[in-house]
Amino acid sequence: MLTEGDGTLDPVAEETKAILDGHIVLSAELAQRNHFPAIDVLASRSRLMETVATPEHKAAAARVRALLAHYRDVELLVRVGEYRVGSDPLADAAIARKPAIDAFLAQTFGEREAMAGTIRRLKEAAQ
Repeated sequence: MLTEGDGTLDPVAEETKAILDGHIVLSAELAQRNHFPAIDVLASRSRLMETVATPEHKAAAARVRALLAHYRDVELLVRVGEYRVGSDPLADAAIARKPAIDAFLAQTFGEREAMAGTIRRLKEAAQ
């Protein structure tokens, strides 16, 4: 947990997170956009993934997080029409992949998919 906007972490919350595997941060903004589950991927953490995921799976997940983070950095410029395509190759990729990433991260209530299919779609979203 952050305190008073100064960027420092709450030591009790951090200790709790260290004891647990990780944490899932829910986003009211995603929920308002009808994006469910409303998980803020950039704020959420999994300590177990390093142990259970294959290198290829971890690479795809890292790529998606990097694209989401870069999109967040340029989102305002994109929304107001100030971003110039070609000025930043990673931003271009993030903008192009954002719909696929959002589609991958959203699911309907009761939707189920085998792990192999989930990893395949993750890789596709990361391309």
